[in-house]
Amino acid sequence: MTHIFYFTFVLLLFVSGAKAEETPFIILKAAAPPNSIDPNVLAFSPDGKKVLVGAADKSVLICDAISGKELLKLEGEALYAAFSPDSKKVITADFGTSTRIWDVDSGKKLHNLEGGCGHRWSVVMSPDGKKVIASTRTVTRIWDTESGKELQKIEGLSFPICAFSPDGKKIVTANRDDAAQIWDADTGQELRKLEEPERVIDFVAFSPDGTTVLTVSREKPLPQEVPENYYIARIWDADTGRERHKLEGVKFAVFTPDGKQIIARGMNEKVRIWDTVSGNVLHHFGRLVRTIAVSPAGKKIVTGHVDGPVQVWDVDSGMELLAMKGQKQTVISTAFSPDGKKVATACFDDVVRIWDLDTFPPPVPLERPAMMDF
Repeated sequence: MTHIFYFTFVLLLFVSGAKAEETPFIILKAAAPPNSIDPNVLAFSPDGKKVLVGAADKSVLICDAISGKELLKLEGEALYAAFSPDSKKVITADFGTSTRIWDVDSGKKLHNLEGGCGHRWSVVMSPDGKKVIASTRTVTRIWDTESGKELQKIEGLSFPICAFSPDGKKIVTANRDDAAQIWDADTGQELRKLEEPERVIDFVAFSPDGTTVLTVSREKPLPQEVPENYYIARIWDADTGRERHKLEGVKFAVFTPDGKQIIARGMNEKVRIWDTVSGNVLHHFGRLVRTIAVSPAGKKIVTGHVDGPVQVWDVDSGMELLAMKGQKQTVISTAFSPDGKKVATACFDDVVRIWDLDTFPPPVPLERPAMMDF
């Protein structure tokens, strides 16, 4: 059965007597079946002028970040989408083996990067926007974004997840064969192997200075009762391959922009902030957390939840700064604008909301839970 989807973009202005904490700045509403917004497709452009939104029919919309007006629709199903660092291109990956590069102003498709076997498993653009990694079940390719030419091919990896180093000279891959590997992005030569026997690595990333690598892994096979160490995050020395710290009970983790802390979501769906030097927990907070985003300055994080308001937290103190109500269902994705003044949220009610953080009053202070409660 063919579905037709209609998008309505409404600019909401604050009126006298309205509750600011319950009214987003812009609502991008999709009249579509539930669970249709893809959490991988929600992002501000680096210049802050546009927003990428995953549509109900799996296409990608480019919208004006101020008015909410739809500017372009990129046809074809998209599992992943992201802006280039200069905001001039968008890269999308579908559920097959195609990765496409689009011109943001015209909507013209510049390149169609084909190849591989099976669905796209990971797609990442280099920090300078000149290269893109696209991996399928067993093959990882590096492409030139200007020419569309394939530069390198790495074979033999199992469902690899990929990331570039900050300088774009290295990539790290994590696969289902008990290891993460660091490669030379120009030659495709393996430089280092980070082994995690009998574990599946689900996430990998370089630190902002490129000196360490973060992995998140889980046991295989799935035990009947999931222990605390079923999920583990590890921090590795990128040069020596030595493990620096092991953080147990971590399902998702990301570095702050300065690399001094790791923001992690635990097995009990709370947030922990870890010090990357000592490996100690600095703060913990939240409940039923589904998604996390870190502000560009690294001073705030925003959390989306299974229920309740979207919350903004102070990284240094671990205290709640803002609580933004209005979501009817689970928040599945969050994103900060480049200046850190706006937050976009995508929800299972098929609504994308953009919040202006300067308009919200602080919440009523709450007593911090004891560390033993985590």
